[in-house]
Amino acid sequence: MQKFSNTISALTALFLIFFLFSRAQASETIGSIDSDNYKSQICENEACTMTSTSTIFWGNVANKTKVVVNDSGISGYIWIPSYGMVALDCEDTSTGCTNSAQGGNFKVSNTPEGKLSGLAYGEFFGWINFGPFKNSSASQVVINNKGEWNGYAWSADHGWIKFDCSLPGYCVKTDWRPAIARVKSVVMDVPAKSPEPQPQIQVSSKPQSISDVMIARMRSIPEKKDPQALATKTPTKAESKPSKLAKLWAKLKAIFHKN
Repeated sequence: MQKFSNTISALTALFLIFFLFSRAQASETIGSIDSDNYKSQICENEACTMTSTSTIFWGNVANKTKVVVNDSGISGYIWIPSYGMVALDCEDTSTGCTNSAQGGNFKVSNTPEGKLSGLAYGEFFGWINFGPFKNSSASQVVINNKGEWNGYAWSADHGWIKFDCSLPGYCVKTDWRPAIARVKSVVMDVPAKSPEPQPQIQVSSKPQSISDVMIARMRSIPEKKDPQALATKTPTKAESKPSKLAKLWAKLKAIFHKN
């Protein structure tokens, strides 16, 4: 019975792990862009302040493929005012990855750790390089465990593009998560198995010596009454009342004396 119970517990734990992992697969491995955090900024000046033409929109673009993030890359389209749409993967373009007029073969790649690289292309905006960068110490865009994008991309025609989720208006966020974050979330969600009850064993904190045993036994022996104390003891009402046998014996003695 105990083995059967353990088997059921193990199967239940495996089912929970499978269920939670499957749930994570739905959004954390194939993610979209957050509806409240979907903007990065083109640095049109040295301070990289926000202007009326500096914002890049990563939200859904009308009549175009929305941005999708997975473990190997990013696909879909982004929108830049005055310049139009920019494709993140040549597979999404109408001509595919072979037409040099549409940028040819390009793609923004991702890793399971969330580090972006590669190229995006817009017919009117030009190329956006997500790294690696030459002759620059700027950090590539990295998606952290919260799905936040932080770092820089480079446009040869327009300058640096800033991603910074500590600043409103510069933050792009996704529900995709790096592999390490997915593993942590699954482990934390699995309920811990309750420990099986163990039999309670009473163990003396101090071993008993022979003298302790002898004293305990002597205390259990009924106390002997002192004969002298009994002789001088005042009889109780119950003790002073003669028994039926004593009354019968007294009657026999009286009859014997009369005769």
